Amino acid sequence: MNIYKKRIVKIIVLLVAFVLAFSLAQNVLRHKCIYKLDETPETEMWEELYSLEKNSVDVFFIGSSHIYNGINPAQFYELTGYRAFDLATSNQDYFTAYYMLKEALKRQSPQLVVLETFGFHQNPFVDRNYDKNTYYKMAFDDMKLSFNKLEAVLEWKKANGDINVIERLFPVFEYHSRWEELNAADYSDTELRSVILGYAQTFKGDEPIDYKGYETFDEAYACSDLTLEYFYRLKKLCDDNGIEMAIITVPDSLHDPAKSAAVSAVAEENELVYIDYNEAVNMQRLAIPAYGWKDLSHMNDIGASVLTKAVALDLAEYGFISNKEEKDAYFDGRVKDYKRVQKNQYVKSIIDFDTYLAYIKDLFEDEGYALLCAAYGEAFDGLNGEEIEILNSLAPGADFSDCYGRSYCMILHSDEAFSLMDLLPVKTSGQLADDSHYEVESVGWFAGTDLAEGSYVTIKINGVDYAENFEGLNFVIYDTKTCKVIDSCAFTTYQDSKEIVRSNDL
Repeated sequence: MNIYKKRIVKIIVLLVAFVLAFSLAQNVLRHKCIYKLDETPETEMWEELYSLEKNSVDVFFIGSSHIYNGINPAQFYELTGYRAFDLATSNQDYFTAYYMLKEALKRQSPQLVVLETFGFHQNPFVDRNYDKNTYYKMAFDDMKLSFNKLEAVLEWKKANGDINVIERLFPVFEYHSRWEELNAADYSDTELRSVILGYAQTFKGDEPIDYKGYETFDEAYACSDLTLEYFYRLKKLCDDNGIEMAIITVPDSLHDPAKSAAVSAVAEENELVYIDYNEAVNMQRLAIPAYGWKDLSHMNDIGASVLTKAVALDLAEYGFISNKEEKDAYFDGRVKDYKRVQKNQYVKSIIDFDTYLAYIKDLFEDEGYALLCAAYGEAFDGLNGEEIEILNSLAPGADFSDCYGRSYCMILHSDEAFSLMDLLPVKTSGQLADDSHYEVESVGWFAGTDLAEGSYVTIKINGVDYAENFEGLNFVIYDTKTCKVIDSCAFTTYQDSKEIVRSNDL
């Protein structure tokens, strides 16, 4: 009997080891949709959705890239107190939306679903100038193995006989040869992750877009029967779970008014609230800046901020949400995350020296930043008293009463704040909060006259020199939470104009 028990134990151990090894291989080898790499966020969306506490989502925004680029759930929570999440995938149709919501409802009990209308015009399982199967893979490969996933894949297989059910349930079988393509995102659940509650925060913009919307609907368009079938399945899923539904069309300068007419008819028939933000009256109310667009169809973070505020106000106006006072620590943290990204991006647009100093003062109200500054050549002749006072308040130690031609270093981070000034070259080094090593050297005008031609300033982090090496004050700002340099620039502070030099695209 003992022999049989030992054999059973060995078999169980081997099975457990096989399952663990198989799961590890699948997690590493399967293709991942990482927004920073592919500009599509499905992997990150599923990872965070599964990590959320049970019943911690009040509102799901469901839709396509128009949603994951256009609605910021963290900002929505900040404005309303309602915990929101973008359940959005690229080119999402309502077949995809139905099974994603069904999976999400296993752990979440939202009170409201806001459905975006791109899916009304996507005929499930029908290719429209792109490989539909690719978008289904992107949507479902990161869904955990479940009856919902099996049901979705079998429906997909029924519509497209070429689909391999085993590969779709276990993507490792398709991607087993991906070894040479692996990158940091494949080995880490945090590396390169940037999506926040399903929202793909982007600051790209091709060109300014002046879109005013349209005045009237055109009634020459009809949704497909299959699309409507899945829409009604979505609606029934909401009804059966006591979830209210609202419908929105996100601003899109390429949008066809005829499609809105078709959606409006469906919404009216089902007594659903429908807001088309492409209507001229709504576009006028939104007043999206011309630089608030990622491209002709999608908004960037600037436009998304405008739209999110409007959606929050409109949902309150229609009675879907009201003032909610409870706070959620996790969602509070995500608010800080999206604002940190905004701060890190905003600095790249600053070209005025006084604005830069104000930004630095504001920046260091948050934890996790480091500022490294070094003077090169003559750096002080163009500074006024107020600017010198701000520099000295940020990091005391230098004597600015006689600063002309001096070498100067300023170090500011969570563990220390100091500045050094001398007629000779000034050098300093140390450790930042994330254990990164820094080295800073300043060569002022007086010091440079005694040195060989080609002397320069140095602002190194982990051995990499980020200094612009331009006459004036050279700045480097480092985020110790993301371990990234977020800005490197120099201001010609020996001139009254204090022009900026920023050659690095960080």
